Amino acid sequence: SKNGREATLQEAIERERAFTADVSHELRAPLTVLRTSAECLELGDLNDRQRAHLERILRVIDEMHELLDVFLAFARQSQNSAEMTDEVTPVLERAVEVWTPFAREKGLELSYASKGRVPGTFSPVLLGVVVTNLVKNAILYTEKGSVVITETNEGFSVRDTGPGITEEEQKRIYEKFFRGASSAGHEGSGVGLSVVKRIADRSGWRVTLESSPAGTRFTVTLTGAD
Repeated sequence: SKNGREATLQEAIERERAFTADVSHELRAPLTVLRTSAECLELGDLNDRQRAHLERILRVIDEMHELLDVFLAFARQSQNSAEMTDEVTPVLERAVEVWTPFAREKGLELSYASKGRVPGTFSPVLLGVVVTNLVKNAILYTEKGSVVITETNEGFSVRDTGPGITEEEQKRIYEKFFRGASSAGHEGSGVGLSVVKRIADRSGWRVTLESSPAGTRFTVTLTGAD
């Protein structure tokens, strides 16, 4: 029955939310220990090379804390907003709301466009993490212009007006901690796109990439991707 399917779906979402929250909390403790230890080292007498390595460690710790915050935020959102499980639009619009201040700091325009509505039921936790990482990545590597999230009947895309990704870099783009040549001067741990790919593979979604010197578009196909 419809009620039975909805109950099963809600139970699955609740289990996923609880798992996400538990893992995030467990990882937060060792990250705090790492940050405290790194800050103690920072007080010492370090040469330039050692200090550069330490600053990189601190940046990556901050990135991981931020990623955990994303997981926790969407875990709480899925617990309190079960009606969003079959709507992609609110998750995309929420990403625009959250990341617009960061985009404006760089003089970028972040917007949502609708060319359709995705049918089906999806986890707002996993969907939110995918959208967030793609949008964050686009803002991080775009110096001028815009970032646009577009919903279609099959899924959504995130397009930027950044410098593009070379064909060689595209082959490694989803590797954990990989950062291409265009990442020089940008803070980032290189884990975001790896997380996107892993979630997509687990969920039966497909992620494709188109890039040129005029910009990059990541497209996530949510329906009929198998």
